[in-house]
Amino acid sequence: RVEPLVAPPRSRASRFGVVGCRGSPCCAGRRWCRRVARAMAAGGAAEVGGAKMYLIVFAHHNMYFNMRFHELEALALMLGVPTKSALYVERPMPNALSASPLAFVWLPSDEAAKKLCERAVLVKAVMEVWGSAETIREAVANAEAEGPQQRQRRRAFLAPPKTYQIRVLAFGKTASMEEKAAIFEEMRPLFDGDEIADLDDPMTTVWALEEHEHHTQEKTHLGPRTSVPTRAFICRQVAGGRSLDKKLKSGEIAYFHRYDLASRAVLGPTTLDNQLAFIMANCAQVVSGSLAFEPFCGTGGLLIALSHFGARTFAGEIDIRVVRGWRVAYTKNQEAAQEAARKWAAMHGRGAPAPRVGRARAAPARDEGKGGASGPGMSMDYLAGIGFSAGKAFDGGA
Repeated sequence: RVEPLVAPPRSRASRFGVVGCRGSPCCAGRRWCRRVARAMAAGGAAEVGGAKMYLIVFAHHNMYFNMRFHELEALALMLGVPTKSALYVERPMPNALSASPLAFVWLPSDEAAKKLCERAVLVKAVMEVWGSAETIREAVANAEAEGPQQRQRRRAFLAPPKTYQIRVLAFGKTASMEEKAAIFEEMRPLFDGDEIADLDDPMTTVWALEEHEHHTQEKTHLGPRTSVPTRAFICRQVAGGRSLDKKLKSGEIAYFHRYDLASRAVLGPTTLDNQLAFIMANCAQVVSGSLAFEPFCGTGGLLIALSHFGARTFAGEIDIRVVRGWRVAYTKNQEAAQEAARKWAAMHGRGAPAPRVGRARAAPARDEGKGGASGPGMSMDYLAGIGFSAGKAFDGGA
C-alpha cells in the first residue's frame, strides 16, 4: 500500500535558487543550473531539511535505459522521499527523454544511498560531489577554493591508513590512456602526497566524471573525438551498484545475476528477461509480505524476481504446455535441473511426487482424459524445488 503523496516544502530546492530558474542558456540546453553548480562546489555536502544532495550515475542499459527514472522514483519513495519534486534537485526535472546518465537528487542519508544501490538495477553509483565545473581542471580548482575546512573533510576519506583509487569516466566519449593520465595530474592538488593507493580493494573511490554532447556529427571512425566536456565533476563514491563491486577484491556481482537465464533449469519461448523482471519488481515496490499475482507467468521469470524480495506469489498461465514443460518449454541448464531435483528430494524424501499445478475452476474441462491438469508440472516445479514461495495458481479452486 502506497501512502498518499504529500507536497514537500518549497524551501527544499528554492534555498539553492533552482525552483523557477528558467530561460538561461544552460537550462535551455542541458537542464543544468549554474546555481546548482556553485552549490555543488561547496564541498558536495549540500543539505536541506535533513536531506543530502547526491549525484546519481545510471548504468547505460541498451534496452532499459529509459526506465531508469521510473525505477529510481519508486525506490526513492520506499526510502521516504515522498514526491518527484522532493527527489530531484534540477529544474526542469529530468525524464526518460534525456540522454544524460546523470541526475542530482535529494536522499535522506548515505545509508539510504547504499540501500538504493543494493537494490536498483539501473543505478551504477551514488556520488558525493567535491567539485564541479565545465572541465576537470576547473572542478579541482573549485574544490580547492572552498578552503581548509572542506579539505579536511576530504582528508577524512583519504588520509592513511585509509586507501583510495581514482577512476576516470567519460560519457559521450572514450577517454584514452593519455587523457586519463592527464586527468590524474590535474587532480594532484587534491592530495597531500601521503595517501595510500590500492587498486584491488580501496576504502575510498574518487571519480573524475566528464560529460560530452551525446549527439554529434563527428565521425569516430576518422579518429578519436575531439569534443570538450559540457560539465565535469570530482566525486567520492558513496555507494556502488550493479557490478561495480565485482571489480574489487572483496566485491560481489550484482544480486540479480544469480538468476541469469543461462543458469535456469527451464526456459520457454517468451521467458521474461531477468533484468527487466527485477526492474518491474522494483517499480512495483515489492517487499517481504507483498501479495503478487502474475496472470501470464510462463516459466516464472517475473515470479523469481518477486519471490527474491519476499513476496507471496500466485500465477496463472493459459498455455499448459509451457507450465508443464511440454514441447515449447525446454531444459536450458541440465545441471540446474538436476540440482532442483536433488533439493526437492532432500526436502520431501526420495520418491515424493512433484508439486501439482492446479486448474482454475472457471477454466473449461478440456483434455481431462489426457492427463491435463493432473500430471506433474515442470517449470513451476523448478521454482518450488529451489525454495521459492511461488504459489500453485488456483490450486484446489482457490
